[in-house]
Amino acid sequence: QKHLVGLDLQRKVTTTALRAAVLLAVMGGVGLRGVCWLLLMLFHLDISKSSLARWLQETAAQLPDKEQMLKLLLADKPVTQGHLDEIFPCGWGSSCVLVLKDEHGRLLWAEQLVERTADQVAGVLHKLKELGLNLSAFYVDGCEAYRDAIRAIYPEAVIQYDYFHVIQNIWKKLWRQMVAYRKELKERAGRSQTPWYREKLETLAKRLWEQRGLLFKNPDRMTAQESQTLVALLDHDPFVGTVRTFLERVWGIFRDSEGELGARQRLGRLKQWPQVQQAPDSAFAKSVAFLEDRFEDMIAFLRHPGVQRNSLAESGIRVLRRLEQGHDGFRGEQGRDNYLRLYQAIKYLHWDVYRSDGTVGLADQPRMAA
Repeated sequence: QKHLVGLDLQRKVTTTALRAAVLLAVMGGVGLRGVCWLLLMLFHLDISKSSLARWLQETAAQLPDKEQMLKLLLADKPVTQGHLDEIFPCGWGSSCVLVLKDEHGRLLWAEQLVERTADQVAGVLHKLKELGLNLSAFYVDGCEAYRDAIRAIYPEAVIQYDYFHVIQNIWKKLWRQMVAYRKELKERAGRSQTPWYREKLETLAKRLWEQRGLLFKNPDRMTAQESQTLVALLDHDPFVGTVRTFLERVWGIFRDSEGELGARQRLGRLKQWPQVQQAPDSAFAKSVAFLEDRFEDMIAFLRHPGVQRNSLAESGIRVLRRLEQGHDGFRGEQGRDNYLRLYQAIKYLHWDVYRSDGTVGLADQPRMAA
């Protein structure tokens, strides 16, 4: 009898350990080597990385396939908005993985593309539409393939150009100009024959580098001390003040405009800036041209109620990247699909990673969280 009790206890410990392994690997993003070490330390269960990988694969095989999993997610919560982005997996050459997230923050779909073209993206969207995904709004970055594919498959859908990517694009243009300006300061300091003036230019160039993050930081996220530091820096050089003012006016278009008309008026005033009018090759002029090129998509959130200015896709990319890095890369599309379906089942559908009869595997029916 004691022997039977011991076997039962050992079985329960093993079941608990393997359940913990799934949660650590899939939900925690812990690498399989790290999971094996934790199982040994916590449960005295010595298991190899390859054995654990096989067990995770067997556990994922008990789940519905990706198409059925999508239907379960749609049945759980209605979806009307899609957040599109891509990830370039480690060691897979130039191929990318298209990632779709919904307005509830759930990762719905991930599919590898040979090349990110409008035709290939449209093929994925067509498949999703046939599976019952009826979307009225999309959030994308600046990739034209996304825009063209969406208009082909979901012609009535609203397209919102993600605000983060808008600001990032302009930030890069202005940053390159700032780097060139700092380089010019150092060259002028080297040519100067006046000691005090040379020291002034060298000090300014040094401060610009040390405070480079602060120059482009959103004012809403600054502390009082950072604001004072920035004001002191801007007082030393008019060009730096011009860059900062330009950035704040760009932020104002999307942050402070009262409706679509207000946003267009702010952009019109920005176009009249002397730095834009007099220097068509400057970062200021290029930034304005960039805004004009996709402005309709950038301000869709001002025209359509319920549409936000920011995409949620980046958080989905971070989840996949965390899992990928934790496991030395997925080593193939099937590996990524296994982890994603396990993540969806546990995170979104609240399934257990063991059955009610005590055997290891996902529960036969979803168990809603308390």
